Amino acid sequence: MTSMSKLQHALASALVDAPWDRAALAARIVHVVGTSERWIHELADDPVHELASSADAPGDDFDPDDDAASDELIDTYGRLAAWLGRQPALAKALRAGVRVVRPWIEPDEMRESRWAVPALPTTGELARWLGVSHARLEILADQWNLSRDSIDPRARHYRYTWLPKRTGGHRLLEAPKPTLRGIQRYLLDDIVARIPPHAAAHGFRTGHSVRTFAQPHVGREVVMRLDLHAFFTSITAPRVAAVFRAAGYPFSIAGVLAALCTHAPPHDVIGSAPSPQDRRRMAARHLPQGAPTSGALANLVAHHFDVRVAALAATLGASYTRYADDLAISGPRSLARAATTLIPRIGAIAIEEGFALNFRKTRVMKSSTRQRLTGLVVNERLAIARADLEELRAILHNCVRFGPHSQNRANVPDFRAHLQGRVSWVTSIDANKGGRLAAQLASVQWPTP
Repeated sequence: MTSMSKLQHALASALVDAPWDRAALAARIVHVVGTSERWIHELADDPVHELASSADAPGDDFDPDDDAASDELIDTYGRLAAWLGRQPALAKALRAGVRVVRPWIEPDEMRESRWAVPALPTTGELARWLGVSHARLEILADQWNLSRDSIDPRARHYRYTWLPKRTGGHRLLEAPKPTLRGIQRYLLDDIVARIPPHAAAHGFRTGHSVRTFAQPHVGREVVMRLDLHAFFTSITAPRVAAVFRAAGYPFSIAGVLAALCTHAPPHDVIGSAPSPQDRRRMAARHLPQGAPTSGALANLVAHHFDVRVAALAATLGASYTRYADDLAISGPRSLARAATTLIPRIGAIAIEEGFALNFRKTRVMKSSTRQRLTGLVVNERLAIARADLEELRAILHNCVRFGPHSQNRANVPDFRAHLQGRVSWVTSIDANKGGRLAAQLASVQWPTP
């Protein structure tokens, strides 16, 4: 890198998120070059006149922390670097021997937040807010992944269970132990839940459910079902830290908050994965399935993905909703013809936003066939698939006749809670059918603990 490019890139880094006024720009240039001369003030004055009304200027509402890798920030940085390289004042400064003395590093302080989140500018204040000591906070955050190298289970903050998927493969349930789980619940209630996700997101939100996810697609001529591959494991710690940065937290605090909400499983757990694919995707620090914060944080990380897919669907007169990794798009008959180009475009958006479509699970369903989303039929009204209802009725009937142990073929740890959850789900969709199933469940004789 030439001296010119070193200086212009150092200055672009300093100016890209600066307040757009002469004094602030000049102060940052002085910080970078270590001197105060007339050319600096001339250089600071020029962009105010030339760029303030253009797309090159960040502007008063520019927030680079909405997404740490946003295209807007990258583009603005590139334009600034190119603009600086064209300025005669900078060329003169280089001929005079001006060089980069120190880079601009954003002060580690709490920024003003657009949401009602608690101000936590230091790790000490974060520890006091959580009600733990500073040393305990460091252990629970485990930013250096020390617990993954420990062979003592007591030093680990999670319990692990590999669960088979209905569609094949396995997923790792990473359940935080009580202390960490309590802290995550605190973070969820007082920080994460105060940051609104995109309107298309229906999972892990108060007042939203599978029902609200499927309802917009009832009675549509065409319904498309898509799936994001390895949704939670693809959301890594830096992406989560960017969410907390967007909320106003300094880099250090955003890093600790992200560490409290993400996890890298121990090597022996990864080594016991049923397939090489499972082992590879679990190695990086990610949102753990089983933590109370994971679902809501996943919604926030996927915000820009939702914005882009919703806008794309709207151009086709279609509706878009998402429930965790399940995507649904519905619209007029023309949507079926557009599917051959629409699905690859969504796949490209997913890759650009750090996700990936599972094309094997993609379905395009016309109204002449059964249109099914997350277990619900949406052709004319919301309904539970008959096969699913019959299966659950049969299980409950056999539990009454032969005992619950005869039906727990998958060795579910808490089979009673599992059945209660399935019955509650039916009740949330159809109260009458759910009531009859609940009566069956009440007749089951459970063994004494």
